[in-house]
Amino acid sequence: MDLNALRLFIATAQAGSLSKAAEKIGVPLPTLSRRLTELENELKTQLLDRGRKGVRLTTSGQRLFDQTFYNIEALLEAERNVKSDLQNLHGKLRLSLPPNFEFWGELIIAFQQAYPNIDVSCHYTDMLLDLTQDQIDVALRIGELYTDKVRAKKCPNIRHYLYASPEFIERFGTPSAPNALAEYALAGWHFSRSMANFWHLADEKFVPELRFSANNFNVLCDYALAGMAITELPEFIARPHLESGRLVKIFAEYPLLDLNVHLIYAAHRHPSTIVRAYLAFCESWLQTRFK
Repeated sequence: MDLNALRLFIATAQAGSLSKAAEKIGVPLPTLSRRLTELENELKTQLLDRGRKGVRLTTSGQRLFDQTFYNIEALLEAERNVKSDLQNLHGKLRLSLPPNFEFWGELIIAFQQAYPNIDVSCHYTDMLLDLTQDQIDVALRIGELYTDKVRAKKCPNIRHYLYASPEFIERFGTPSAPNALAEYALAGWHFSRSMANFWHLADEKFVPELRFSANNFNVLCDYALAGMAITELPEFIARPHLESGRLVKIFAEYPLLDLNVHLIYAAHRHPSTIVRAYLAFCESWLQTRFK
């Protein structure tokens, strides 16, 4: 059983409302609702009756709450004690991040709130760095790792889809199948002259003819919002525009290949206490928001 999901369940049961629980624990409401549904699916039983006035525990939910509440509280108390010691950490953390990962700033803010005596310096670049020479403690990198000079901690993969604006669809229509994309204006990520950007959709694998390419997903998102093309975007960048109706997903049943994401640090150095605290914090934060 997922302990993080169980903690969310207990917090919701105590709050009596999804919205109150989400606000109290600092988790987006859709994420909280999804995690609770996943827990119910895992246990193959309904735990909460959801109504307009809030939530109420079912018989199964009450049994789960009664049998786990004190154990979870004990775990949380132990966690608080450990964190109290870690909060006394002093020092500096030097990070390298891709330019499109502005949302990672939320994680860094939360990290510094948890560890107020750690100063953080961020260097945004897609370039390959020598972590030792460039004095980087931890770098976030997308794609495969081609060196044994670093150690890596796996992060949740980034899922990509194709998106377009409603205005684009109104003017040009929705492609009927992946092999019809050649008839449309397309935009996508540009890696380098030596590395082609393959699109994998269903059984189709091809190099798209791009009307516009860039190595910046925020620029590509603006291009899609302007109604210029069908564009590949990571979910975390497209999501707010999808929810507001400014973008629509093309071929929702056919995501593009996931991109691997790693936190890397120098292999020849034993990670410092600050680096270990940061890696553990990233794992916990990402599990809460992206599971």
